Amino acid sequence: MSMSVIAVVISIVVLVILIARFKINAFIALLLTTLGLALALGNSGAEAVDLVIKGFGQTMGSCGIIIVLGVIIGFILEKTGGAEKIAASVLSVVKEKKASLAMCITGSLVSIPVFADSALMILFPVIKNLSRKAKTSFMGITLGTVMCLAMTHSIIPPTPGPIAAAGLLGADLGKVIFYGIMIAIPATLSVYLYSSKVIGKRWNQYVPEIEDRKTEEDKTNLFKESVKNPKGYPTWGAYMPIVIPIILIVFQSFCGNFLPKEHILNTIFGFIGNPIIALLIGIAVIWMLTREYKTSVRAGWLDKAMDSTALVLLITAAGGAYGYVIKSSDIGACLSQSLSGLGLPGVLLPWLISATIVTATGSTTVALTTSAAVCVSFLPTLGISPELCVLAIASGGMCVLHVNSSMFWLVQRMCKIPVTDLLKAIVPLSMVCSFAALASTYLLSLLGI
Repeated sequence: MSMSVIAVVISIVVLVILIARFKINAFIALLLTTLGLALALGNSGAEAVDLVIKGFGQTMGSCGIIIVLGVIIGFILEKTGGAEKIAASVLSVVKEKKASLAMCITGSLVSIPVFADSALMILFPVIKNLSRKAKTSFMGITLGTVMCLAMTHSIIPPTPGPIAAAGLLGADLGKVIFYGIMIAIPATLSVYLYSSKVIGKRWNQYVPEIEDRKTEEDKTNLFKESVKNPKGYPTWGAYMPIVIPIILIVFQSFCGNFLPKEHILNTIFGFIGNPIIALLIGIAVIWMLTREYKTSVRAGWLDKAMDSTALVLLITAAGGAYGYVIKSSDIGACLSQSLSGLGLPGVLLPWLISATIVTATGSTTVALTTSAAVCVSFLPTLGISPELCVLAIASGGMCVLHVNSSMFWLVQRMCKIPVTDLLKAIVPLSMVCSFAALASTYLLSLLGI
């Protein structure tokens, strides 16, 4: 075992101990661990600090604005009762016992075109209110949704990982999408069953009813004086700040993959379908829907929403820096070389290489691209098609989600779940999802696909 692998394993243990045993703030613990790991990997002091700054900055640049905008939409939906309306409408269709299944399916669909962190920010207020309305486990329904977001992000193009893997292996992208959807169905079902039957029973607390509800007089004071009988906005209006950004992002993805680069629709949706612009449009929509409220009240909501994102942003970016330091080492290459020499058959070897790299680095995209680059050299000896090799790699790309992933820390801070509890729940859940996807890929290989 290389020194890089040993250093990363020790850093993970130290990080968990600092947070769980010594109760050190997660941001400080992540920062200290990341610096220590950078030094242990042979970097000088200046190089270690530079790696941390670059990783922190890249993560903040890629998802910082998205997190803030998503929180604003969710905060206003929460304050105005919009999220509650959405939850009630979902429950009227799927009934309370199926709320978790509904969110798992929603997560699997939304994350095909939308990055998982963006989708989580959009869906989070709905998750909270479904937990409250259906009196179902908040941890179960949240982690089920998160895992389904991560699963389709890993398996189904047009997200970067599977597209890069398909390109390296020469796989037909249309077949990867079609077979990926087939694999995603049993994977979604397995996530639902584990999150609801295991996590939901062990951590069965649901989001309680809001205790600090305003009196009718206080609510009236929220509205403009010219509005004598405030009506708020209808249920369909509550969906609009969520649905419109998703549609715009979907169209951006579709146009970018299936239309010429110079096409007018690519120009239009390349701008308005960018996640940041799409979420800004979502904020504009909800701003218009809440025009009966005083402008000062709405401005106050914006301020409070942004104030609440500070710690989430810091911890998420620190988690990204930790992953960046790991990726800067030779750990991916070391693990790939070691595993490729085992002589494992068919779909199992690509899955194992990808699962090992993503567990070590925390990056699905890195795991998929690295694994594909390794597998292309011995693909003919595996006895499977390039498409199944891509899907086997993608199935391993969601195993194991833990402390070296920025998504882990985003979930931890948004949901305020203790680190040890989150590890106990999300690690086996991600493994269940990955094994289910691998089993489906293996069945497809038996059919000669």
